Amino acid sequence: MARSSKSALERKFRKLAKEWWEGTCVLSNPTQIVSHLAYKRLAAMGNPIIPLVLKEYQNGGSFEWCAVLEEITGENPVPNHHMSYDLIRDDWLSWGEKEGYIVYDKISIELRS
Repeated sequence: MARSSKSALERKFRKLAKEWWEGTCVLSNPTQIVSHLAYKRLAAMGNPIIPLVLKEYQNGGSFEWCAVLEEITGENPVPNHHMSYDLIRDDWLSWGEKEGYIVYDKISIELRS
């Protein structure tokens, strides 16, 4: 049962993310981007979508995901001097790892002679 619930959550997330992208991809004004109805609906989904948003970032998703994360979490792990997309993405991914949303598998390498 939980699997279908997660699947429904992800389907809704993907639908809204697509609507948001299609409705704002030509905009440059951040206020207009975060005023879009699909953005508001994504943010209203709350904590359950944090892993999905972080996955978008891991897959090279757009800069605007930081606004969704900040609205949902009430946090901003990005230092003021981090102005590039790559630094902002990495700050949020580090935050996700620290908060337990991202778990990297540890790989041990055995050297053979």
